[in-house]
Amino acid sequence: MTKATTVNEIKLRQLDEALCACCSVPTAHAAWNKELAIAFSGGLDSRFLAFAARMFGYSVTLLHVHGPHVSPHESAFARTWADRHNLPFKRLFLNPLDDARIAANDELRCYFCKKRLFDELLRLSAPLPLCDGTHASDTSAYRPGRKALRELGIYSPLEMAGFQKDDIRRIGADIGLDIPWQKARPCLLTRFPYGICADVPLLNALAGAEENMAKLMESCSRDAGIPHGGEPDFRLRIQTVTPFGADVELHVREQRKSFTQSESFSKKCRHLMNSIPLLRLQAIRHMDNLSGYFDRSRRS
Repeated sequence: MTKATTVNEIKLRQLDEALCACCSVPTAHAAWNKELAIAFSGGLDSRFLAFAARMFGYSVTLLHVHGPHVSPHESAFARTWADRHNLPFKRLFLNPLDDARIAANDELRCYFCKKRLFDELLRLSAPLPLCDGTHASDTSAYRPGRKALRELGIYSPLEMAGFQKDDIRRIGADIGLDIPWQKARPCLLTRFPYGICADVPLLNALAGAEENMAKLMESCSRDAGIPHGGEPDFRLRIQTVTPFGADVELHVREQRKSFTQSESFSKKCRHLMNSIPLLRLQAIRHMDNLSGYFDRSRRS
């Protein structure tokens, strides 16, 4: 038995204990039952949690929120993954912009959005305990939504078991989870600077543009011989909004420079963006860390 295997087994045992703790809280449903619901985006964290929980013998129901803030492509992927793994899947439509506190897009947007979203999911999940994919790495970043989760009593088994993002990727690959290298694709509202309000047409334009950009990135990554090139490794971020649309920047991870700094790639991007209503590409920027761009001066 290798050291890595031993570490993985210990971490998985800790996760099983965390899940057990989530299910052991008495409810009207049962004093203890291996049933739970998971807020399921289709991203790596919630997929890993669902996959591991099922492996431990838990009965898992996946709850997926869709709306203008979520790419239709990502919602379709979430549904396909659930069907492939024979996991019950429930969809809930929610437009966060209906809430004026979220639409205002200030620094507490994620807090109000999580509060609204999980309040609805709690109703949908009852009487099962509701879990999410928050993990220990999230505690070092600006995550105002975590406060809402704590207030509502949402369980975060990965965080409870001390799982870091690298643990999820490594152990996910070890236990047979597909696409353990999956990149994060946060809510489309995170593409807007604080103080600039989103609307549904702009969100729809961003979703379509990012889906097309992902296909372009996949093709260029493959041509450049970069592994896992099909996984999006970029963000399209709003810079300014006018009555005629929005100026955007393409932010690409530094490691993609081998092809994204070429004139050929730049031309392809501009040609693609010229076909997207409402959005105008202003610049392509490379950065080491794509996460939390508009939160750079903040800490949780």
